[in-house]
Amino acid sequence: MIKDVTDLTFFNIQDSQCFFDLINNCVEPVTLRLQTGQTKDLRSNSLLQNFLTWMDIYGDISEVKLQCTNAQDVEYLIQFMIENRGAKTD
Repeated sequence: MIKDVTDLTFFNIQDSQCFFDLINNCVEPVTLRLQTGQTKDLRSNSLLQNFLTWMDIYGDISEVKLQCTNAQDVEYLIQFMIENRGAKTD
């Protein structure tokens, strides 16, 4: 059975620790779409999480594109978007 995939794009994430805590608590993989076309699970992946924040001295994330298949996880991510007003869905 193929699951529905929801694409989410976040912009200007200023509280990256809160964002990563949310991602790490997701039930199913939340994948990061790389420029090469590959996807990597962002949950508890400290290497990728550090990479996303290393370019900004404050640890902010200017843009990140994610894919998610769990409806409850999508709800939590959308709630984060609403509360932070720095993201959108595709």
